[in-house]
Amino acid sequence: MIVFCDQRFAICPRCGAWAAMRPIVFGYPSPELMAAADRGSVALGGCVMHGEDPTHQCTACGQDVILDSVEEDA
Repeated sequence: MIVFCDQRFAICPRCGAWAAMRPIVFGYPSPELMAAADRGSVALGGCVMHGEDPTHQCTACGQDVILDSVEEDA
């Protein structure tokens, strides 16, 4: 099983909630990665990256964010 530990808390710029931000993983997902997405440990970002892609997803509202651009827990 793959375990992802990059879940952080931050203030979501969309909903304003202080919420867990799950990491967004790009690329073709393996069966283990699909299982992690089903558990809510990660969000799947697709196979194509464009350079300014979001890094995390708000668990409260689903907004994709670049975590460095929002206030996060230090």
